[in-house]
Amino acid sequence: MDFIAYDLCHFKTISRHLANDVKTLLLRLGIYSITYESYYHNNRRNQEMTAYQVTVYNLKSFSEIIAPHLVVKKMKDVKLTGNEVHDAVSRPIFLDELGQIWKGSGRGLMEKYGFDRQHYCPVNWQNTLE
Repeated sequence: MDFIAYDLCHFKTISRHLANDVKTLLLRLGIYSITYESYYHNNRRNQEMTAYQVTVYNLKSFSEIIAPHLVVKKMKDVKLTGNEVHDAVSRPIFLDELGQIWKGSGRGLMEKYGFDRQHYCPVNWQNTLE
């Protein structure tokens, strides 16, 4: 991780693929993360670039599963509650509304909008997208 604070940690890369892989690995370990995009001008390449930041807010899970394996960065010794930032949109309502308007496959949704199938957590809904 690039940055570890008392309430969040994040990893930043210019590789969208690496950011998605890190997010997927964290999710498989039960750690929810959010990916943010930022844009900047790279003077060396003389072009506009996109950076991807994978952020974890649930430091309790992170400290139990990932932190023991960190070599360079160490977590601060604080009491962690496990509270994490939750989606501002109700997942069940969003998935229900998406299911009403999107008649294609999960792969098609991912290819067209970049909305990865891993985010269709409810098992019943995932089966309807395949």
